[in-house]
Order: sequence, then C-alpha cells, then structure tokens
Amino acid sequence: MNQTMRRLLSGSAAIAAIGLMAPLAAQESGDAKFLMDAIRDNMAEVKIGGLAEMHGSTDATRDYGKMLANDHSKALQKHSALAKQKRIAVPTDVTAEQKQAYDKLAKESGSSFDREFAQAMVMDHQKAIAAYEKETKGGRDKDIVDLAKDTLPTLEEHLEHAQRLAGNEIRTSQRPDTSGAPHRVE
Repeated sequence: MNQTMRRLLSGSAAIAAIGLMAPLAAQESGDAKFLMDAIRDNMAEVKIGGLAEMHGSTDATRDYGKMLANDHSKALQKHSALAKQKRIAVPTDVTAEQKQAYDKLAKESGSSFDREFAQAMVMDHQKAIAAYEKETKGGRDKDIVDLAKDTLPTLEEHLEHAQRLAGNEIRTSQRPDTSGAPHRVE
C-alpha cells in the first residue's frame, strides 16, 4: 500500500504541475497567435500595396501602395524569421477575410479605387496598431513584444498617411468641376 500511495501522490503532483503550466502555455499561444496574425496581416498589406501601385489613379495612391508593399515586405521577413526561431508555424497565405477584401478592392478603379483603398488602409492600420499595442502591454515573450514595439512606429506612420490620403480623397470628390465647361448660374 505504501507504493500505491507514492504512485498516487506522484500522479497528483504531475497533474498539479500541468495545471500550473497551463496558464503559461495559453499566454505563450497568445504570443504565437499574435505573431501568426501579424504575418498574415503583413502578407495582405504587401498584396494590397501592390494592387494600389497598379490600380491607383493618383501618384499619392500609387506611392502609398509602394511604401506599404516595401515596408510590409520587410516586416514580413522579420516576423517570419522570428516565428521560425520560436518554432511557430509560419502562415503561408492570408485569411479568407483578407482575400475577400483584396478581391473586392481589385474590382474597383479610378477615384473609387483610391477612396476605398484609403478607407480600408485607415481601418486596417487602426486594427493593427491596437493588436500591436495589446501585445506590447500583455505579451509574455520578450522577443515578440520587442518586435511589436519596433514595428509600431511604422504602422503609426502608415495610418497617418492613410488618413491624409482618405482626407484628400474626400476633398477631391467634393471639389467643384474645374474642367472649364460653362456652368449655369441662376
């Protein structure tokens, strides 16, 4: 009976140890989820940036698209390298939602594309900044938290550009016709 008690006690100790590790494992998976989501977001921004380079009707839209593609390509490399180092599965494609947003935007053209693109980039970057800020405050993995901190300024810069672009698109769409055609004044 003494040996049976020891087995029971050692089994109980193992169960207790597993219970203590569960919250840590869950938090680590939160860091991993953040990193995987960030990788997918970077892939989506590279694709949408390339789309803006091709479909933008203004230099400002095309230039912003090029900046997005370049900056998010660099971020994608850093995020993917860290995921590999941490033995976190590196996503190979964007989410279905991101694919749907891309496809919807790809159907637009002219000033409609510029407007929809700018609005989408404002929303995407607001969402990304919130996720990165959450990771910097609540993440457990120092390397992932540091990457989030290092990436935030670029995301904030992208948001500012998107907001300016969206503001310009709104003003442009509200400008009176300056084509030189005669206007009837009553």
